[in-house]
Amino acid sequence: MLKKLKRHKILWLLIAIMALIAALVGVANPKVYHRLVDTSNLSGAMSQDLITIIAAIIMLFLVVRIKDNDQKHQLLMLGIIGYLFYGYIITLKKFAF
Repeated sequence: MLKKLKRHKILWLLIAIMALIAALVGVANPKVYHRLVDTSNLSGAMSQDLITIIAAIIMLFLVVRIKDNDQKHQLLMLGIIGYLFYGYIITLKKFAF
């Protein structure tokens, strides 16, 4: 499915590490959301961070396990990246506007 899988694995690894760090910071210190999220929506941001931690751990597992001809896991990885993209774009939109 994807050509140059080694290059994709490196990018996926970087995405997973950055998402994991950002989500762990949000869970460990919810005060980072005070300027971004209303206090009534803080539980939603925290739950998104918890799901992001799970998604990042799955990504790290798949980076190690995925093979060249493993289309199912490649598609799963692209789906997780889509989830991360959507979640962070919503956050940026709220912060920028």
